[in-house]
Amino acid sequence: MAINPSDILLTGQVAVVTGGGTGIGRGIAAGLAAFGASVAIWERDAGSCAESAESIGALGIVTDVRDAEQVDAALAQTAGELGPVRILVNNAGGVFASPLLETSENGWDALYK
Repeated sequence: MAINPSDILLTGQVAVVTGGGTGIGRGIAAGLAAFGASVAIWERDAGSCAESAESIGALGIVTDVRDAEQVDAALAQTAGELGPVRILVNNAGGVFASPLLETSENGWDALYK
């Protein structure tokens, strides 16, 4: 049974979707917007961030969520333009191939931060 957006509206709610420029994140952002939320997409790729935001009428903010200062700035911008964030979808992620004993400290930081 499909959920009808008119049955469960998110009007007045502000949502952030990290990694919302492509794939699952973009789909989640579009779904939240369809249900009436004001959506901010935090994406580190400027091109996909802008394209995704424009396609669903969201606020696109180029942000690398591994950088605390960028996250603080994105949160301030989101709250300033859309209002207080009530919904957060932590979707940003990535993978890389590296043998266990050859993984750099930066590689481990990328996995666990």
